Amino acid sequence: RVNIEAANNSPLHVGSFGKLHLAYLDAREVDRYLRQPLLAVAPYTVTDPASLRAELEAVRAQGYALSDSEVEAGMRSLSVPLRDAGGGLAAVLTLAGPAFRMPLSPLRRQASRLKAAAAAISAAWSMVPQAPSA
Repeated sequence: RVNIEAANNSPLHVGSFGKLHLAYLDAREVDRYLRQPLLAVAPYTVTDPASLRAELEAVRAQGYALSDSEVEAGMRSLSVPLRDAGGGLAAVLTLAGPAFRMPLSPLRRQASRLKAAAAAISAAWSMVPQAPSA
């Protein structure tokens, strides 16, 4: 069971949902955010600005964010972006659950399926241009 209450008040650098949002901010906004102290809220919260910056670059490159015990011990999540018509972040689709039910390797393999679902949702909402039908 995932307890959403734990994530409601989490800082932006904590968890896959927050890191995905942070990854799509303007570079100046990210720089401003990384100048503040990055507080740990769980065992594996990333609190080093350089490490977080590298992780945000990976998030943008791979198209998803992963969290392993960053929000709450024993919880994992994978988040992907829902895009607006301009390609920006409109919303986030997250798969979350207890680590014992979500081993890291299978969770990473789900990224492509979750990204495909996000693309379909974005298209259904007409947030991204759809290819003309033949």
